[in-house]
Amino acid sequence: MNRLFDYFKSYSNISPELIAFLTTYGKIKEYNKDYYYLLAKEKKEKFLFILEGLVAIITYQDKKENIERVYCDKFYFTGTKHVFSNSCENFSIKFLRRTHVYEISNQNFITAINHFPQLKDIYLIIKEHEIQHNRNTISILNSPPLHRLLQLSIKQPILN
Repeated sequence: MNRLFDYFKSYSNISPELIAFLTTYGKIKEYNKDYYYLLAKEKKEKFLFILEGLVAIITYQDKKENIERVYCDKFYFTGTKHVFSNSCENFSIKFLRRTHVYEISNQNFITAINHFPQLKDIYLIIKEHEIQHNRNTISILNSPPLHRLLQLSIKQPILN
């Protein structure tokens, strides 16, 4: 839990009450490489913050897996469309490396966001990081083929 709290503290002071809430309602979990967190059209109403590891969002075309997005340390994902939704998406979530996450139910995470303003601020920051990450991915994909690998190493060095 200390890694989670240290990261959150880099953006905002977090109260002992918030730490107690997150400790009580969430837990650290470890997933092995190649484990599917969920399959397409399944849902798990959970918010997961990646402490260490690599996670793929996988779509399917002609029964073939296509990695749509990749998330690494200090990013988050949910087992639903988003943290405020209880509906599922048509993609799978797979761990590409052994991965440690902080996991909490969407409902408890929403309760914490509503009750602790500092967590709301942190959530908005990590959401902005996700948006920038997706922009970087689009930029890489729009690069000329010979430049993609260079752009990938510059914009997403954790994948090296």
